[in-house]
Amino acid sequence: MALLLAAVGTYGILAYVVSRRTREIGIRIAMGADAGSLRRMILASTAKMVAVSLLVGSGLALLGVRLLEGVLYD
Repeated sequence: MALLLAAVGTYGILAYVVSRRTREIGIRIAMGADAGSLRRMILASTAKMVAVSLLVGSGLALLGVRLLEGVLYD
C-alpha cells in the first residue's frame, strides 16, 4: 500500500512539473529538441522536488516518532 501511495505521489509531482512547463516544452520541441533532452529536463526537476520532499518527510517522520516515544514511555 505504501509503495502504491509513493508511486501516486511521484506521478502527481511529475504531472505538476509537466503542466507547469507545457509552454517551455512546446517551444523546445519547436526549436528542435530531442525527446531525450526533454525527458532529462523533466526528470531532473522532478527528482529535485522528490528529494526535497523526501528530506522534509523523513525529518517530520523522525520528529513524530520521537514525540510519540515520549508520550508512550512517560
